[in-house]
Amino acid sequence: MLLRISELEPQFRFDRAIPYIISRKGGGFFSILSTVLCQIRIAERLGLTPVVDFENYASTYGEEHAVYGVRNSWEYYFLPVSALSTDQAHGAPLAIESGGEHPKDAPEYMASDPDLLRIWNQYVALNRPMVDFDNLRDGLVGEETLGIHFRGNEMRTAKKHPLPMTLNQALSSSKKMFDSHNLDTVYLVTEGLQYISKFRRTFGKRLLVDQTYRIRYGNAYGTYPRPNHKFLLGKEALMSALTLSRCGGLVASDSNLSDFSIMVNQSRYRAVVLIKNGTNSANKHVANVAWYFKALLPLGSRYGLKNHLHDLTSWPRQENLPPSSI
Repeated sequence: MLLRISELEPQFRFDRAIPYIISRKGGGFFSILSTVLCQIRIAERLGLTPVVDFENYASTYGEEHAVYGVRNSWEYYFLPVSALSTDQAHGAPLAIESGGEHPKDAPEYMASDPDLLRIWNQYVALNRPMVDFDNLRDGLVGEETLGIHFRGNEMRTAKKHPLPMTLNQALSSSKKMFDSHNLDTVYLVTEGLQYISKFRRTFGKRLLVDQTYRIRYGNAYGTYPRPNHKFLLGKEALMSALTLSRCGGLVASDSNLSDFSIMVNQSRYRAVVLIKNGTNSANKHVANVAWYFKALLPLGSRYGLKNHLHDLTSWPRQENLPPSSI
């Protein structure tokens, strides 16, 4: 029998042998990861065994064929979070289903909740191929590297999402941190092909850029230009975020990828600046134009991009949390 978590009373507690099947409807890589971490915590509270299932439940990164011999897209990248397989979970006399939603009581930022770091360390491990890919990047960055996450393209029009940095915001904040903290290299993560030359002009040979998929305009998820494209988008996001977490400083806009990097960095950054420009409209028609309109106005003006620069160097501490964009 399969029950949804919404059908249970909050005080229920079960035998740990009962599986808790975790899924997520839609979402980007680190939004999905955030949901999984929060749902594992719910499983702990209920005394259930968590099982992440992106084989029987659709995922943004799921291919139509197996990757590394598995069809569960969670296991493209990670080991199972418990000893129970998805087949065992669905074959159990009683199983609880998460419902595919992000928990309503989840924190806005993973990095603001030390318990989610504990869950990451306790339950989540890279699989062998991801460990090998990660090891190939050993020494790419270090304490003298400034990490930059500049998300520009499709996030500009995503409804109810944070409004991303402008190119000028990204360049000016990055140059300021680079100069003031005596850093010697820059590691740039961006999906926008058109931005590379701008950063190269500013930082020259000191700029490091991954050979990941980029698109000049539009959404990388709306096309399928190479074999295993969905899987590779997830892999590239994961490797980039882990590399950002090993840098000495970070400049980023408000995103789940940078949030994850801050969480696993565990306050070792020399400096972290998060640029918050507010949140896009919930109306899809307004969301399609709001960023472009606001970007024409002076930064920080009433109708312009907010340009709130939050120093998160000592994050996570409750007193240092940035205010909600909403």
